[in-house]
Amino acid sequence: MFAKVVSVLLATLFFFIYRGLDSEQISFSLPIQLTLPEDVVVLEQDASTVKVTLKGRRADIAQFERRNIALSLIIDEFKEGEHSYPIQLAPTVQRHYLKDLRLYLEPATVQIRLEPIIDKLIPIEPVLLGQPAKGFMQSKLILEPDSVIAKGPRSMLERINIIRTQPIDISNQVKSLQTTIDLHINQPKIELSHYQTMLTVEIISQFQFKRTLEIPLTLLNLAEHLELEDINLFYGKITIESKVNNFDAINPNVLSLKLNMEQITQAGLYNLRPELNNLAQLPDDYNIIVNQITIKIKEKES
Repeated sequence: MFAKVVSVLLATLFFFIYRGLDSEQISFSLPIQLTLPEDVVVLEQDASTVKVTLKGRRADIAQFERRNIALSLIIDEFKEGEHSYPIQLAPTVQRHYLKDLRLYLEPATVQIRLEPIIDKLIPIEPVLLGQPAKGFMQSKLILEPDSVIAKGPRSMLERINIIRTQPIDISNQVKSLQTTIDLHINQPKIELSHYQTMLTVEIISQFQFKRTLEIPLTLLNLAEHLELEDINLFYGKITIESKVNNFDAINPNVLSLKLNMEQITQAGLYNLRPELNNLAQLPDDYNIIVNQITIKIKEKES
């Protein structure tokens, strides 16, 4: 009797030893194929891949191919907030490939926070850098279109009240400009109905009133072998611009022009801009433009 018991125990022991020697396992990671209801988005997900472990006989493990398994998480009914969902074999998996294997998933569930997707009409705001040139100012801004439809998670869109453009520099501009400019959005979960707008920046002169004055002109440093063809060139012109129609503060008798001609070495026709003397005598709220003059230089006759 004792011998029979020992025989059974030894047979059982050998069976498990053989089974252990013949068994094998493999582990690998797989992505989760997520299926959601329409107009629903994932805000948070604690795992996007799963560690898969398969155990079975050595021969069955050797014949297994990873392409024969896929994992899915199908959410048919939307529940707002954070919930735990079980990870399952994808519906496309042919289960007979796994019938002789034991399957373990880590983790077996995933925590997901869902939120509805909404549409929101949001105004566009241009971003300008710098200032126009002296004497000019920005008059009007036109955006076409001036708003955009944003689509994304409700909680994100509730915090967004404007969509800004990429910056555009208007430093030292003296005339209006029109350009297509990109919209700035750094939220990958938010889509826009369009990503560009046409921006028109109207630049106008601050000085609406103008007066032209003739000012005495002095010519300096003309080479000895050269002379003016027009010997009556004793005056130049300046244009004075003002924000108001008041030029009484300007005394033209204290102003004069000079033209340094030392760079001229041969006869010809030249367009030159003289230098205004006594500029400090003019009030700061006036803009002064010295007009170019055209002079004709000839060789002196022997």
